[in-house]
Amino acid sequence: MKASPPLSASDSTKFLPANAAPSQAVAGLDRLVTAFSRREQGYGLSPAQWSALRYIAAQDGPAGATTGGFARLRLVTPSSASQTMASLVRLGLVERRGHSDGRSRSLVLTAKARVLVEKDPHRHVVTALAGVSSKSLGEFTEVLELLLRALIP
Repeated sequence: MKASPPLSASDSTKFLPANAAPSQAVAGLDRLVTAFSRREQGYGLSPAQWSALRYIAAQDGPAGATTGGFARLRLVTPSSASQTMASLVRLGLVERRGHSDGRSRSLVLTAKARVLVEKDPHRHVVTALAGVSSKSLGEFTEVLELLLRALIP
């Protein structure tokens, strides 16, 4: 039996019914995660590597981006976070810089990474959410918070 082609955003078919049951909403979240992963892989980076680049790009305070901070954000072990950062260093996308206190090293994007971050696959979602009312976006973030609290012990 021939498989039907995947839906695209140009299809008139809705991805979820307006009155979706919780299980249908979870299935929609699963599809969203899959769509994110597919876009990210198109650039040859893993979802964890993209997340690390976003994390580093967002850090502009005096402490800067650290491997430990990334581990806490991604809910992964320090070892896993360190492996992700090491892979980005090997790819020439991240540099490690020592702090003057000598206790920690911050992570900074290279010029090559800054060009890549401008092409971030998530930018399409950011653009889509920019058109959502602040009330709806607030409700959406409340639901995300509820889901995160249910999943994170």
